[in-house]
Amino acid sequence: MFIERFALRRIQRLSARMRLLFLLLCITIASQALGGISADNVIVVVNANSLDSRTIANYYVHFRNIPAGNVVFLEDVPDGLTVSLADFKSKILKPVLEQINTRGLGAQARVVAYSAGFPTGVDISSHTARLTDEAQKKYQTPLASLNSLTYFYRFVLADDPGYLNWYSNLYARATFERTFINPFAGEKAERFKSANDLLEKGDAAEAGKTFRELFLEYPTLSPLAILAAESFAKADDRASAIQMTAAALHSGWTSAKYLKNNELLAPMLEEPLVKKELEHAREHPSTVQYPIGFSSTVGWTSSGCPVKSEAGGMPYLLSCSLAVIHENASTREQAIEVLRRGSTCDRSFPVAEVRFSKTSDVRTKTRFPGVADALVWLNNNAVKTQIFPNAMSSSPGKCVGMMLGTAIMDLDNPPFEFVPGAIAENLTSLGAAFETPNQTKLTALLHAGAVMSSGAVAEPYSLQPKFPLPLMYAYYLEGVSAIEAFYLATTSPYQLLIVGDPIAQPFARASGDMVSIQVDKGNSRRVIVERRELPGLNAKKFFPTQSVELLLNGRVTARLPPKAKLELDVADELEGVCEIRVVLVSDPILETRISTSESIDLSSVDVVAEVTNRSAELVEVHVSCDGADRVELYHLGTLIGKSEGASSTFTIDRSKVGGGPIELQPIAVREKRQCRGRELLVE
Repeated sequence: MFIERFALRRIQRLSARMRLLFLLLCITIASQALGGISADNVIVVVNANSLDSRTIANYYVHFRNIPAGNVVFLEDVPDGLTVSLADFKSKILKPVLEQINTRGLGAQARVVAYSAGFPTGVDISSHTARLTDEAQKKYQTPLASLNSLTYFYRFVLADDPGYLNWYSNLYARATFERTFINPFAGEKAERFKSANDLLEKGDAAEAGKTFRELFLEYPTLSPLAILAAESFAKADDRASAIQMTAAALHSGWTSAKYLKNNELLAPMLEEPLVKKELEHAREHPSTVQYPIGFSSTVGWTSSGCPVKSEAGGMPYLLSCSLAVIHENASTREQAIEVLRRGSTCDRSFPVAEVRFSKTSDVRTKTRFPGVADALVWLNNNAVKTQIFPNAMSSSPGKCVGMMLGTAIMDLDNPPFEFVPGAIAENLTSLGAAFETPNQTKLTALLHAGAVMSSGAVAEPYSLQPKFPLPLMYAYYLEGVSAIEAFYLATTSPYQLLIVGDPIAQPFARASGDMVSIQVDKGNSRRVIVERRELPGLNAKKFFPTQSVELLLNGRVTARLPPKAKLELDVADELEGVCEIRVVLVSDPILETRISTSESIDLSSVDVVAEVTNRSAELVEVHVSCDGADRVELYHLGTLIGKSEGASSTFTIDRSKVGGGPIELQPIAVREKRQCRGRELLVE
């Protein structure tokens, strides 16, 4: 797929007319997918009839400042570790998706995180029975994980067993050559092929025009712009080659090394138009594709690039379990500690090793061929690595990642230390098969200090596509969140249960800007957001702000350029206290996000909530508002009490709302208008 390289003769620099053409072109180019993960992108799903589930959710929402509107309670969750496909669809998946849509969270929901109290496996025998490929029939056993079928929700809703393919996860990264494969089907695929045929026949100019036309139709497919640029360069059309090189970088092309080693395009890199866009490219090894921030509002092509779902891309929805509380998994206290640890690690940039096990066991031999790529990438970023010849690492030191392959893990008093934010996983048959005590479970790595791990819910037959590639650790250290790292590195995750804190991101290069949020003194319905850039920040740890998202009471209201001062006018029907959340988005490739929230008073109406009595089992909360017709009390968006009149005392049974920190929202209704009070935290 690579185009023949040859020396270019020097011609004049880009003309003013071509500069204007490039600017007009960029107006039509959508920026990189709105990726990256922060608290407002996480949907926490709770089994309403499980005290463990409610308690884990209470802690996680508190640790991570998850908006209350992002918490979904399900009343009819099936018991046991395994659920039928029909029950999974009707009692779990569809209700969650319906709530996301009903609440207007579709554009921002990127992670579905199941609290404890859910089945871990789904019986998909009706799908495996339809397989015709002999290898699939033999090795794709009829038990999928809870989170994988949520990830593959489009397949599940369509009753399509296509997720059982070895490379069904198009979001996962692969070899660099994959970048240039034909990403289309039908008529568009024929046009792509015709452009390659024109190149082979020596008509590079026409090939360039075809690639450029396809790129203008699919402006997130930056490889099309690269192919157009190479074709124009080969045709001695320097102006068009410069234009398309800059356009490729503007639309998300990541590899600076590819361009610098490209005889056709390297001469373009000193052009001012290209040089400016080149600032966002990366110096990563060009053997594999660079990680990309996840978005649920786009689909993914066979080349690994994002396009609109309606244009043929396959959409996904990241998913994991926050905890598995079971006699063969975690206790409630252990699960809480894992999530607490995860909440402390963001942007900590720990100095620690990534270690890989190499033994004669097929469990390590399956993945070891991929270790070389990971080592090159990690060493390129000056990360220390170690290959150890045992089932478990026996040398002291700090670790931020560990790849294992053994049936039994000895994690009692290990000599090494997992730093906050570490991820680790183990390839074995029963790592997430909690119905049996056989083999050490994935949760043992969480108890040892990791914030996220994974394991198979059924026999995976030691097949590499079912487990994360060693490159997962390299992607993680590039700055993606833990949940993105696992899905970026696993091409067929249908049996993989992923457990832990999905948004842990110790290496994220977020914006370092300071944000202040306040009400305009001259207009009580207007919120002023001021952003101040701090000089002298370490460029290795911070990126400039690329855009700003504003959220009102947990819902995105605007995505704006990074101006120093932004204004948000609040609708007249909102009264009392509102939460304003400001998300600074940086890194144009990974779309790293960092948020600041503030509760502000929009009116003089006071809704007061206070604890008047408490015990280990019960909490009494008094809510009052002068002139109110009714007062109400909510827990994580769910009504738990209401009373006519201006005040009332509500008794909260902890066995019903769960243990841990309880976040309560008082609301008063006056003349049919709701007025929010300040949130009350009961610890």
